[in-house]
Amino acid sequence: MTTPQCLGNQTTAASPSITSSVQPGTQTVSGTKTSAHAVFLFVDGYFVGSVTAVGTSWSIPNVTLRLGSAVQAYGRDGTRCFSAPAAVTVSQATVAPVVNGPIINGATTVSGTSTEAAGTVITIFRNAVSIGTTTVQADGTWTLTGIAPTLATGQNITATALATGKTVSPVSNTVTVQAISTPPVITGSYLEQGTSVSGTSSMPNGTVIKFFTQQLLQVPSMWM
Repeated sequence: MTTPQCLGNQTTAASPSITSSVQPGTQTVSGTKTSAHAVFLFVDGYFVGSVTAVGTSWSIPNVTLRLGSAVQAYGRDGTRCFSAPAAVTVSQATVAPVVNGPIINGATTVSGTSTEAAGTVITIFRNAVSIGTTTVQADGTWTLTGIAPTLATGQNITATALATGKTVSPVSNTVTVQAISTPPVITGSYLEQGTSVSGTSSMPNGTVIKFFTQQLLQVPSMWM
């Protein structure tokens, strides 16, 4: 069976849509349709399966897709002619980027890395809402600056990537914006060659305290 043709003066059915990801290795193609009738799926002009839509949804399993293949879904309602096709081309998905952390309350910059080519477009999201785009540099890094309003504690930051000739990546890792810790207080007085430092902190038990002498970072400690 090859792609269907409409004969005579029959009316044409409404076209379905393809909503699933269509990439090399995809085994199920699914989508929606405006009425609960049959959907016929073709790959590179050859029939690979059909299904009667359940409500307005349809799904056809056991499909083999290769990079560059043309996927077409036709609808048919009762005696009406096959619809115009919903058509997509199988393409490779962009690799998801990485968002760097930590991100501190009040930040106006988000940065990260990507294994995709320079020029790949990175879209950054705050709580799933886009806050801007930037591009990957030659060294694989990317940075979005000038974020307004500034990032706030508890907000979730994610990103997607879109490389030339590929589809949008899955969502990146999530980095949750953190509050700035309250500075600890060093108590007591100390003599040269002393070996211990003590103090207090209003932060929760287990908070890591880092010590500095003459601007040199010392071994971190944990105040209980």
